[in-house]
Amino acid sequence: MKRVLTLYIYISVLVLGMSSCANIIAPTGGPKDTLAPMLDTTRSYPKMEQLNFTDKKVILAFDEWIKTEKLKQDLIITPRVENYSYKVIKKRLEITFLQPLDSNTTYNLDFRNTIQDITEGNPTPVRLAFSTGNKLDTMQIKGKVTEVLTNTVGKNVMLALYKVDDTLNIEEDPPYYLTQTNNGGYFNFKNIKANRYRLYALRDANNNKYYNKGEFIGFVPGIIDLNQGNRDSLDIDLVKEDYAPPKILSPTRKKHLTELGFDEGIKEVKLDSGQTNLEQKIQYNLSPNGKKLIFYNKQSLDSIRLRVIALDSADNRASKEVTVKFTNKPIKPKDRASFGVKINPKNKAGIIGKQLELELNFTKPVKTINQNQLKYLVDADTVNFLPLTDSSTTLQWNQFRTKLNITRDIQFKKAITIISDSAAFVSAIDDTTALIKQTIKRLDPAAVGLLNIKIETQTTNFVVQLLNSEFEVVGEKRSNTVSNNQFKFDNLEPATYTIRVIIDANNNGRWDFSDFKNGKTAEKLFFYNNPVQLRANWEQNITVKFE
Repeated sequence: MKRVLTLYIYISVLVLGMSSCANIIAPTGGPKDTLAPMLDTTRSYPKMEQLNFTDKKVILAFDEWIKTEKLKQDLIITPRVENYSYKVIKKRLEITFLQPLDSNTTYNLDFRNTIQDITEGNPTPVRLAFSTGNKLDTMQIKGKVTEVLTNTVGKNVMLALYKVDDTLNIEEDPPYYLTQTNNGGYFNFKNIKANRYRLYALRDANNNKYYNKGEFIGFVPGIIDLNQGNRDSLDIDLVKEDYAPPKILSPTRKKHLTELGFDEGIKEVKLDSGQTNLEQKIQYNLSPNGKKLIFYNKQSLDSIRLRVIALDSADNRASKEVTVKFTNKPIKPKDRASFGVKINPKNKAGIIGKQLELELNFTKPVKTINQNQLKYLVDADTVNFLPLTDSSTTLQWNQFRTKLNITRDIQFKKAITIISDSAAFVSAIDDTTALIKQTIKRLDPAAVGLLNIKIETQTTNFVVQLLNSEFEVVGEKRSNTVSNNQFKFDNLEPATYTIRVIIDANNNGRWDFSDFKNGKTAEKLFFYNNPVQLRANWEQNITVKFE
């Protein structure tokens, strides 16, 4: 009887235990883990700054379970070692080198924030240095990277160090040493071998560890000779260089037009057909982003041979002969894109004084204009329509007849209404504009501000620019266009502005970027150190000093 009872009690406990195991619930609540994993130096190998390291494996042990998601992307090994494998085993990270390490060389492994705890992802920045020889390399290079056009710190920028006597170069090969800037834009190469180097900064967009066209780049002019000692306080300007000509792509034929593409935005284009009456045969315009040249057929041509000459924003020139083919089928109403026009004062804030300056922007080139269909009304008048253009009016078209500037004197008190009757404008493919009424108010002087800038400098040629919060230029003036270095920017909308000065060394009226291939640095820029807070009906006087 006793045996049976004992067996029954054992089975009951077992069943209850199994039931309990099947319903385990993870504990909830409690403080969040905010501590990063701690490196266990007693179980890690090699030790920090260890000499004569000849093993193929690095082991990092921590006090808790860890993970790493992008180690191949985040780990920086200098001198460069790319052929390695790794694995994470609970609290341990193992790195195995699959290629021999250089002899008598100090290696740095900077894991940055790639090692994290497995629960909350708290990162632990680990850096390990060891030598394959009997001494550590001790040279250092320190500095800061700045995105020069915006005067902002260069965060997470790659610094690339190449030996002068090596065949590796920044356009084709990863560097011998590399590191990365921190959030303040600062960098620090440690434990470098004394040698002669060239130093570059690179915003490595595709993470291939070398320069590709279109990436931001900077450099230290000349050679850094660490045989003469450490280098610190280096300043590197990060710039987007552009010396490559634009690419002219193949034409694409559509129902009522033909498009010729470019691989970047174009600011200017010229056509040469060897004929004097080209404008009678075709009409063309650049798209707003400058990436397409659009042709319209005016004489039912099957095709036309042209030489296209294109300039990009950096004045790089491309020239190519192309055959533009057309489809001469009748254009159905459903295939016609709308032909619109936007009418605005040239000064977006409104009309100043008695001079009316209008800017008309069209979605297609204009073939003809009927000036009798352009009228205006003064103030609250709704009856007495007056002609918008007369003998004193100036009409100025852009190259493509997609923009028209109208300038004339006009008398009114508060506002005028511009009327463009239907069919006032006819496009290159015979579309007509619809009726448009646009009311434009007189600029209220109390609604805008005035900024006077006095420049004190020994520099002869410079350009003063006023930038908005998006670092777009809202106004600029050259030093040779003003007297006594007094710059006046009026009718400004209330906003925060930045003052930027281009030190125009070659006096061409613009900022010239660097050329790292030829060791040419960019023209210097000076930023006024305080943002300008401009309010309505305010006049501010600011003195800017630079050498």
